[in-house]
Amino acid sequence: MTFDLATIVTIVLGLVAAVASGFWLKAKGKFRQLKTLVKEGYDVVQASIDALDDDALTAEEIAGIKKEAQELVAAFKALIGR
Repeated sequence: MTFDLATIVTIVLGLVAAVASGFWLKAKGKFRQLKTLVKEGYDVVQASIDALDDDALTAEEIAGIKKEAQELVAAFKALIGR
C-alpha cells in the first residue's frame, strides 16, 4: 500500500480535527459555566442594589441576597470542578 502526500496530509488533518473537537467540547462546557458564574454574580449585585434602594434592609431582602450568594458560590465550585 502506498501513500502519496495528499493521503498523508488528509490523515493528519483528520486526526488534528478529531483532537481539536474534543478540546472544543470541553472548552464549550467551561464557557457555559463561566457564563453562569457571571450571571449569578450579576444577580447578587442586583439583589443588593434592590435591597438598598429604600435605605433599609428587611429580613426578606437579606435572605434573598444570601440565596443569590449561595448560588454564586455553587456556580464557582462547578467552574473549578469541586
